[in-house]
Formats: sequence, C-alpha cells, structure tokens
Amino acid sequence: MPLKIFVSYRRQDTAASAIGIGQYLEKEFGRKNVYIDIDMHAGAKFPAVIEKRLAECKALLVLIGSDWVKSKDEHGHPRLLKPDDWVRLEIAYALKKDISVIPILVNGAQLPHKDELPDDIQGLLDHQAASVTLSGFRHEMAGLVRDIRSIGTPKPWRLWGAIAAALILSVTAGVSVYGLYNLRERSRLPAPLPESPAPPQKSNGGWTNGVWKGRPGEWVMYGIDTAPVAYFINSSSVKSFGDRVAYKARFPLHLNASASSEQNTSQAAYEDDLTVLDCKKSVFALAERTVYNIGGEIIFHFKSGEPESLDLSQWVSPTAMLALAERIVCDEHLRALLPSKAQFDNMHLSYLANTPVGDGFFYGPIKPTSNPDYPIDVLGVVRMNTDHTLADITKGQDVRGLPPSYRSLGGNIQISCADKKLLGTADEYYDKDNYLVYVVPHTPAMTLDAKDGSIFANLLNVACRSSPFNVAGNYDGMNYISYGTKGQAEQKISVTVQQNGSDLKVSFRTPDGASGEGTGKLTGNRAEALSLHSTTPSCPGSYDGSLSFADNLASWSYKGEDCGGQMTGHGTANQVTQ
Repeated sequence: MPLKIFVSYRRQDTAASAIGIGQYLEKEFGRKNVYIDIDMHAGAKFPAVIEKRLAECKALLVLIGSDWVKSKDEHGHPRLLKPDDWVRLEIAYALKKDISVIPILVNGAQLPHKDELPDDIQGLLDHQAASVTLSGFRHEMAGLVRDIRSIGTPKPWRLWGAIAAALILSVTAGVSVYGLYNLRERSRLPAPLPESPAPPQKSNGGWTNGVWKGRPGEWVMYGIDTAPVAYFINSSSVKSFGDRVAYKARFPLHLNASASSEQNTSQAAYEDDLTVLDCKKSVFALAERTVYNIGGEIIFHFKSGEPESLDLSQWVSPTAMLALAERIVCDEHLRALLPSKAQFDNMHLSYLANTPVGDGFFYGPIKPTSNPDYPIDVLGVVRMNTDHTLADITKGQDVRGLPPSYRSLGGNIQISCADKKLLGTADEYYDKDNYLVYVVPHTPAMTLDAKDGSIFANLLNVACRSSPFNVAGNYDGMNYISYGTKGQAEQKISVTVQQNGSDLKVSFRTPDGASGEGTGKLTGNRAEALSLHSTTPSCPGSYDGSLSFADNLASWSYKGEDCGGQMTGHGTANQVTQ
C-alpha cells in the first residue's frame, strides 16, 4: 500500500513553502500520495474531504512558520485557539488516530511553547521536528524524505551485525555486508605468510562511478541513503576552525533513465555541497551548492556566504546522511583517515591469521589510548587476494554512484585486556593502491566477537601479551604546582623517559635550573607508582606520583615535599623526540 502524506499549513504563514515542499514530495511519492489543499475542487465539503484524506494518510507534516502561532482571524482572535480552526483540527485528528506527525520548522521558525497550544494539540511537541530552509532546501528535504519512508516499515538492515539505530536509519534497506567485524567463524592458522604484505603497485590512474570521474583518493564514500544513492566527502576539503568544520560532499542525482544521452547532457547529474558544522552544538548551514551535468559542466550554483561567518542555526537530524558526515569530520581520528594513504603505505603490518575465506588478517602497531576502559588500540586489516566491487556489499540494491572496487578492509580496534573485550570504531575500505574509498563510522562503537579460536580472540591475546608500549623519548610541556595557602606556580618543563621493558627511568628539568629524577614501572599505558626526588642542590625533596601516555602526550600528577613545603602538582607534555 502506498505511503500517503498530508501537508498542513496556514496560507498567511507558509503558503509558498507549502507549494515547494508539496511538489518535492510529489516527485518522491507520486502526486496521488501527497495531499495539500491547493488542489481541492471547488464546492468540495472541506471538513469531509480533510477527514477522509487524513484517514488515508500515514504522515501529517505540520508546517510552522514565524507567524504560525500569531495568526489571527478578521476579528483579531488567535486562529489556533478557535475550536473550528482547521489547522488545529488536522493536528488533533492525527494525534488521536496515531498518525505519524512531523513538525516542519520553516526558514528558522521555532517550536511554540506548550502554553501557547490548546490542550488537544499539545502532543505535537512530543514529536521530533525537522527544519526546511531556502538555502538548504534540497539537503533538508532529502533527509525528510528518508524519515518519511521509514514510517511504519520494519528495519531489517544489517551492517557488520549490529549498528546503532541512528546509523541504521541512514543505511540502505536490505544491505547485508561481509565486513571486518563479521569474521565470526573460527580462524585458520596455516603456514605463516610474510610478516608484512608486499608493497602495492603505484598507480596514477583514476576511476569512474558512471556519474563522474575521480582521481585516486579524491572522494571517499561515507554512506548510502534509501534512494539508494552513494554520498562522498572530498578528502582534501575538510577544514576545521574552532568548533566548526567545513567540508565538501558530493552525491549523484536522479537522471531520467529513458532520456537520450543528448538530453542527459543538459540534466542535473550530481551535486556538490559545501557544508559547515558546529561539532559541539550539532548545527549546520549550507555555504555553497553546485549542480553539474553528466559532462561535468556547472548548470547551477548558489553561495550563501563564507564558511567562517555563516549563521549556523539548522540542527542536524540524527536520521539524516548529514549525521554520518558529522560523525566523521568532527572526530579527529576519522577525519585524519580521509587523506591517510601515506600513513597506510608506511605502516608496519604483522600477520595474524587467515580469514575463513583465505584472505590474510594483519595488525598494525599496538598503541595506548586515553580511554581507561579500553586502554589499547590496534589497527586490524584484512588483505584480500583479489579486488572486490562495492556492489558486493549492497546485494539486491542498485546503488547509484558507487566507487568501483576495494582490496583491503581495516579498522581501529580498542581492547580491554582486563575484561577481554574489543570495540570497533569504524570500517575502512581501501583500494589496491591503499587509497581510502569507503569509511563507515560505528555510532556507538561496536563490541566485537572474541570467542575462543576466533581471529579477534587471537588479536586480543597478541595485544595483551605484547611487550609494553614504547614511551621512551623527550617531552616538553607545562608543570603546575600548589603549596596550598603559600601560593601556586607554573613553569615550563622538559621530561626525559628512558625505558627498559616495563621499567622506566624519568628525569626532568626546568628553565630556572630545577631538576629531578626517579623510577617507575609501566603497566599498559600508565606508571601508577612513580617515585621521584629533587636533584636541585639548593632545594632537596621527594615526591610520589603517576604518569600516563596517550597519543604522544604524557600526563602526570604527584604530591610530596621540598624546600617550599608540602605541595601537589600536575602537568602535561608533548613528545618531541623518541
């Protein structure tokens, strides 16, 4: 049965927007499945028609503009408070009949307060609102269409076994993927392969996805919507400034399959959007929109402002493709993946096992993290014997605009040795030349299966029995001291860490000549019992403290007594040399 939609609006408030929204929805769902009263036949009985149409609908869209609440009749009375106001009756009927209600905030309008609404429609505020603006119209309408399509339909999507609902709502229905985190069968351990795979052959060639041509590493796919259409981020476009991140996204548009190639050259084939996100507030604005034909010629361009000065007032819907892009560009690790070919080329990978289908599973350097629950991080990589097409992971779905192929599948894995647990944060697909072609963030991070004999159980054992992290080196930073009521001090400090297995020897020096040294034992990424003493002749003292390492950063805290009396201290320093 087709999904039918009712659009509720006030003529004095959002009539122009209602027409545009209605026309967009008609293209997606069919004209007969979208009801908006501009096409009501003369003489029709308004109440009867409204009730009949609403009874057939699965969704009611309530368009709310800046004058929606303030609208008054010819006598100066608020329309919304009148018992026979049709907008009020439409909403009340939908709430009573359990029709899905979606408030649509038009051009920056805000939801009304509860006390501004009559009792019978206050339930409107219990429903998640969407936003539609002139500058972001297509972007936001695409997200709204995805939300509407999800109404009343089961969501049997499977992507690596288990993914959070926010991500599930953004992924093509019916996708079943063989991914890094689906290696649940018992691994086989044949004769060892070389410790590290042979370096890949270099290539300066490009690729085409049937819509546009791309240079290697230029565009990275990050998601597939229900159209189904592939979405990409330009790997070199991501720029951060403060809490904001700007990036360029690209996605195919729908061509008329029956049109001739000559006609197609004048039609919109794909679109680039320059989007600005505030990562802390989860709001965004569209800075620029460009539409191309199949020949790569610009046929439409709109610019609303410079990324640094835009007013970001549109919230990011958790069910929109934009939420996936936000997860990537607002995460420093995932953001660094986009132009990561050089890092991948130079990474030393060690062989662990074969997958059930005979591909090689390798792991990268074992590093400390700043997460106390999962203090170990390691890269896991499946090196495949042959190229695989991206269409392999979207069986039964004809996705428009997929990259051609991938050869390796990887992802960073966080490990808790104490609890024997592993977390996967993202899946990364690389081509034969080690260019990233597809990245899928897991929101939240996903627990991996480490049953006895599995690849992940083997990886956990290797990571947990490996030699301690290499933290030796020179660190420069700041140290902060408190002598209680006697005063506080802060000073630059240089710290040298020497390491022999798990045994550490630590020395420090400040620009004013203070110095000290001590010893400790490293467990994981922390030395909990660090014993230090001052080597400054004029100021003897001794201190007990702890020292931790993560991402080339050393952090410490301590307490003790020296020539200034009882004191406590803490500080951080960045590694400058190893």
